[in-house]
Amino acid sequence: MATASTETVRLRDGRALEFGQYGDPNGLPVIYFHGFMGSLHQAARADSAAREHGLRLIAPNRPGVGRSTAFRYRQITDIVGDIDQLTRALRVREYALVGISGGCPFALACAHRLSGAARLAAVVSGLGPLAGGFLRQMTRLVQLVLTLSRHCPPLARWMLQKRIRDYRECPAAFADGIIGAWCSADVDIVSDPKLQEVYLADLEAVLTHGAGAQALVWEMQLYFRWGFRLEDLPAATPVLFWHGNDDNFVPPSMTRHMASRVAHSEAIFLPGGHFLAARIVGDVMARVGHALRSPGSLPRGAAVEPLGGQEMKGPALAPALGIG
Repeated sequence: MATASTETVRLRDGRALEFGQYGDPNGLPVIYFHGFMGSLHQAARADSAAREHGLRLIAPNRPGVGRSTAFRYRQITDIVGDIDQLTRALRVREYALVGISGGCPFALACAHRLSGAARLAAVVSGLGPLAGGFLRQMTRLVQLVLTLSRHCPPLARWMLQKRIRDYRECPAAFADGIIGAWCSADVDIVSDPKLQEVYLADLEAVLTHGAGAQALVWEMQLYFRWGFRLEDLPAATPVLFWHGNDDNFVPPSMTRHMASRVAHSEAIFLPGGHFLAARIVGDVMARVGHALRSPGSLPRGAAVEPLGGQEMKGPALAPALGIG
């Protein structure tokens, strides 16, 4: 599995933004937003498929991850300025957006604010708005840490600092403990040694080279402060959703909710857990590549229809806390 040689750009306020690139260096650009407690290394699992479909993946680390300077955003939409500066530095004028799990709101924020450049957004296992009872549908551990990050940040920091100490004492045992709480579909996926390598690289970027517990708490607080409404996403940037029906970290109901509120979108629900992206990465890259080259294939409807046991919106698709 490819390992990116990472680079940094200097933002206007002096912060460093680290990013890696995967796939076809001459391909159509795609900005890849990693999940929570993850890093740019997650894009490595899409490297081969991106090459096959002529896509250039640009994967930034969010503040406090790897060599990206720690910084407290006020709301999710604050990332837009960073991504705009990154794409300008790389002389990229148009691109697609891909958001995995906790990267979903950041991808959608860019779809909302950068619709002139963002051609489409693709979201897998996406974390949606936490209002409306969705937080209560998540695992108890995830509920606890998210709630503490919002209402008692010092306690959330203390819990995460303890987890970081556990990781540094024995990374393998720490990873095994997390994986033991996953559903069987996710355990099967991470049993692949190449994917284990990506997962451990993620943990290393966040828990060893990153800014630690404070940066993680800041990001979790953002999940309650998006700064835009799903209904206001522009028609010029359609959204493609995928979600695993067996996901026990981010409930599939979040994607159903998001798809029902984004006018130009389509959604597909498949057997699988939270790490569905690792299994369907070829389908996702194929769909994104086709959509970039054939804009007429993008969704323009809002009806939800059952199809072969899958719920879909719009035309059919070809298919640490370890939140993802």
